[in-house]
Amino acid sequence: MRMIGFSRLMVVLMVLAAAMPARGDCDALIVSVASSLTDAVADVAVQFEAEHSGVTVQVNAGGSNLLARQIEAGASVDVFVAAGRGPVDWLIQRGIAAADDVVDVAGNRLVLVGRGDNCASFAHLTDCGRIGIGQPGVPIGDYALQVLDHAGVRDAVADRLVHAANARQLLTYVETRAVDAGIVYATDARLAGLDVLDAAPKESHDAIVYPAVVLSDGACHEVAHAFVAFLGGEHGRAILNGHGFPPAGDTRETSTAVRSARTSIDLWGAMWLSVEVALGAMVFVVPIGVVVGYWLSRTSMPGREFVDALAVLPLVLPPTATGYVLILLLGREGWVGQWLDGWFGVQVALTLPAAGIASAVMALPLMVVSAKAAFARVDRRFEWTSATFGATRWRTFWRVSLPLARDGLLAGAVLSFARAIGEFGATFMLAGMIPGRTMTAPLAILHAFTNHDDASAKVLVLALSGFSFAVILLVVRLQRRAQTDG
Repeated sequence: MRMIGFSRLMVVLMVLAAAMPARGDCDALIVSVASSLTDAVADVAVQFEAEHSGVTVQVNAGGSNLLARQIEAGASVDVFVAAGRGPVDWLIQRGIAAADDVVDVAGNRLVLVGRGDNCASFAHLTDCGRIGIGQPGVPIGDYALQVLDHAGVRDAVADRLVHAANARQLLTYVETRAVDAGIVYATDARLAGLDVLDAAPKESHDAIVYPAVVLSDGACHEVAHAFVAFLGGEHGRAILNGHGFPPAGDTRETSTAVRSARTSIDLWGAMWLSVEVALGAMVFVVPIGVVVGYWLSRTSMPGREFVDALAVLPLVLPPTATGYVLILLLGREGWVGQWLDGWFGVQVALTLPAAGIASAVMALPLMVVSAKAAFARVDRRFEWTSATFGATRWRTFWRVSLPLARDGLLAGAVLSFARAIGEFGATFMLAGMIPGRTMTAPLAILHAFTNHDDASAKVLVLALSGFSFAVILLVVRLQRRAQTDG
C-alpha cells in the first residue's frame, strides 16, 4: 500500500514538472517597469506583439529599486526599465545585466502639483502644508530632494515631507488630497489631469532618464533584445512621446546628491512605533471584538450571518484593498474625510492615527472570531442559573460569561495585538511611509530592502519573527487551558 501511494505521488510530481515551462523556453517575455512608465510600456507591448507573431509580453510595474531587488533575488525577468540609472547600475555591478545592453529609451520632467494656494511654486513651499515626494533612495524621491536643495527649502520643509514608495502611490496622495502638494513626474500629472503649479528647472536635478536593459539570466534573451530595440526605436519612441515622455538626454553620470539622498532607519524607533500603534488599536479592537463576538455567539436574529461575514471580511480581503477602501473613506476627499476636514479641520490620512485605524481594522476579525469561539464554549447553564437568582443579563455577562471565557479572550487579544504589530498593506495605503511618524517596523523592512540596507532589514525580520513565535506559543497555551477549563 505504501509503495502504491509513493508511486502515485511520483506520478503527480512528474506531471507537475512536465507542465512547468523549462528555464530555456520562452513562453512569455517578462518586462519589469517603473510605475510611472506602466501605461506607455503596456501600449508598446501591444504593438510589439502585433508585429511579432507568437510573442506574449507581460508587464510587471512597481518602484524601480524594489523591482531591482526582486531581480537580484532571482525573479524571472527578461527586461528591466527603471526610472533612473541607479537601479540598473546596481544590477550591472552584480553581473545580472551588461552595460552594453543598456538603452536609454525616454526622459521626463518634474513638476509641482496640488490645490493649495500657498504651494504655488517650489520657492514658496515653506508656506505649504504637507508635501508629497518619493521615498529617498527611489529615483523620484532622489530627484525631488535635489529640487528642494536647489530651491533652498529642504531643511525648512523636512518635517512636512510625506514619502511615497513609488510614483503611482504619490499620485494617489495628491489626487485624494492627502497632501497639499506633490513633486511628481510631468507624465503622471498629465495622466491624472492635475494642474501644474510649477515646473522644476532642468539644472535643479539630474536629467531624468528611463534606461532599459536586457537581463543576462532571462529566458527570452533574443526576444528581449528585440523588445528593447523596438522600445528605443522609431515605433517605441512614438508611443512614448504620445504618453508625454520626451527623448532621453545625455544622463550617463549620476550625481553625488542622488547617492547621498538615502536615509538611515531608526530600527528600534520603528519597532516602538509598531508597539505604540498596536496598543492604540487594541483600545478599540478588544471591547468591540468582545461585544460583537458575544452577540454573534448568543443571537439568532435575522442578519446575524451578514454581521458575521462583515466582521471577518478584512481577514480574507487583500490588505491593500482594505487600505484602498479606507483612504476612499478617510482621505480628505473621502466621504468621512470631507466631513472631518470641513467641520473639525481634522486630517486622518498619512498620520499616526491612520496607522492605528488601519491596524485596528485588520486586527478586529481575529478578536471577533476568538471571542465568538470563547463564548460558545461557555456552559449556558451557568448563565441560566445566574438569571434564576435575579441577575440582569449585563451582570451575568460581567460576573459569569466573561470570567469563563477569559482564556479564549486573552488568546484573541494577544493574537490581534500581534496582527496589529505586523500590519503592512492597509497601513501602507492609508498612513504612508513617513520616517519617525508612520514608518512602522513592517514598512521599515520595505524601506531597508529597497535601499539595499539588508543589515537593518535582517534585524527587523528577526525581531518580528521572534515576537511572532512567542505570541504563537502563548496563544496555543491559552487555548489549551481554555479547552481544559471547558
